[in-house]
Amino acid sequence: MASSPRGVNIKEEEEEDDYLNMKFEDTERVQETSLQRTQRLKRESRARGHHKPRQQRAKEDREKRDKALATSLLEDPRAQNSKGLAMMKQMGFSGGGLGKSDAQGQTEPLEIKVKDNRGGIGHEPVKKRRHDGKAQNPDEVKAPRHDHDEFRQYNRKYHMEGRLSGITHSAQRLAERFDDKVQLQADGTFSRPPLKELPVEYRDRIRRRDLKQRDAEFRRQMEGSLPVKRMASYDDDDDDDYDDRFAMGRDGGLQMADELDEEDEELDEFLNLSVYDRFYRVTDYLRYKHRYCFWCKMTYPDEQMEGCPGRLEKDHD
Repeated sequence: MASSPRGVNIKEEEEEDDYLNMKFEDTERVQETSLQRTQRLKRESRARGHHKPRQQRAKEDREKRDKALATSLLEDPRAQNSKGLAMMKQMGFSGGGLGKSDAQGQTEPLEIKVKDNRGGIGHEPVKKRRHDGKAQNPDEVKAPRHDHDEFRQYNRKYHMEGRLSGITHSAQRLAERFDDKVQLQADGTFSRPPLKELPVEYRDRIRRRDLKQRDAEFRRQMEGSLPVKRMASYDDDDDDDYDDRFAMGRDGGLQMADELDEEDEELDEFLNLSVYDRFYRVTDYLRYKHRYCFWCKMTYPDEQMEGCPGRLEKDHD
């Protein structure tokens, strides 16, 4: 009588391992004696406390690095299981360089130079050449020797230019005051001409002052949260004439902005002069226009300026 399929399935299920009810036999653990445990702990403690010298560690690292560089990755046993290498071999890669077979290419990897100090790139070769005495340029071996007289001369010139720059501003202020006084005596009123019509000897002083005034006015109006249209024109009152608006600092912001933003070639040429030339241009303007000697600190009644030793500072020593 044939067995039923149900009986066969039950038998197969019984033959299969029951992973849920599997029993694992306990492995016999070797009991460690107290003496063995003490010796093991001592060995581990000595291993932890032993530090290899720096030279030995550097030597071992160098040997490992040289061995790794001398071993081809294609010959590594782990490369046999590389899917990438297998794919490259299927595409025809057989090792070696690419391109023509007779080409003289790089056959060795670039040498690795371990840097263990804080010297900059290229510092070590120069230092080595200096040590070996093979420097081609003599200036590399010895530092350039500074000339103390040259340094003192430069320092003297620097302080002299700073002094002349300061007294030039004083001379420009005097020239502006003299011109304002002459205009006030002639016309009875003061009205400043356009910026480019002012004497170039002190035009830069007026321009810097107007720039500072404009920036301060813009900053004040921005802090007051005024509209942009009102900030650009400063004031919309047309009852005052130009002189009143100028005296009150409301001479038209747009007109001032146009003057200050325009290029002034004459002023640029004057500013490109040396500090000595600019200073003597201003003092000569005072001397020949207003008969005033900057060194004598006085105005002479006539153009001959009798009693003035000369136009230079050394003439008044």
